[in-house]
Amino acid sequence: FPSFLDKLSNNKIKSIRIEGNTDNHGTSEHNKILGLNRAMAVKELLIENNIDEFKLSIISNSNKNPISNDNKQNRRVDLIITYYK
Repeated sequence: FPSFLDKLSNNKIKSIRIEGNTDNHGTSEHNKILGLNRAMAVKELLIENNIDEFKLSIISNSNKNPISNDNKQNRRVDLIITYYK
């Protein structure tokens, strides 16, 4: 995990979008909030580890972006990293 954080503190990174995802259980509103909470938890962890908070943004995909039929795998956070050219 520390080596991953070192890579995220790279000055060549322009932005990091943190996307919270959920499974298909619960209401749409519940899943939207749950996705935001997951993304916020990761954002706070990155800030605590000296990642520039101005590079970070969060969104909730709710249950709209499944990667598997296994609900456990859909409960996740994705990082979308954009680099300077």
